[in-house]
Amino acid sequence: GQIAFQLFDARQRFSHHNSRSRASVTVVPRIHIFADSPLIPLFQPRRPAENPIQEPDDTIDATRLGRRLAAVKMALENLPRQARRLARWKARRNRMQKPTFLSPFRPGPPPGHRKEAIEEIDFVLRECHGLARDALYEDTS
Repeated sequence: GQIAFQLFDARQRFSHHNSRSRASVTVVPRIHIFADSPLIPLFQPRRPAENPIQEPDDTIDATRLGRRLAAVKMALENLPRQARRLARWKARRNRMQKPTFLSPFRPGPPPGHRKEAIEEIDFVLRECHGLARDALYEDTS
């Protein structure tokens, strides 16, 4: 498929009502077998396969990361096009009667945010997120 930079952050689900109601329903077969039967293993609950413990030198699949980096590279190579995409998104939102989202940012802190900044990347993330919000809401007219 076509690689495209994600224009806005995925929204967090704050309502877990549907997932809880489905997860709490369990169906168990009501079959009773009175003797040793070859069918008994069929009615034993299946245990999920255990995840093997990864060693530090193990390889992992980086396909998704590679696609994300390619999308970022393409977006940075053509910033005017990305600005037009954002302007079209904002225009669609302005035409809607009751838009669900008014901002391309998801509510709350950015992905990867830590309350207590531990490493340098935490400070960089906080600054970048602040600059992006300032640029989005700053009146440039």
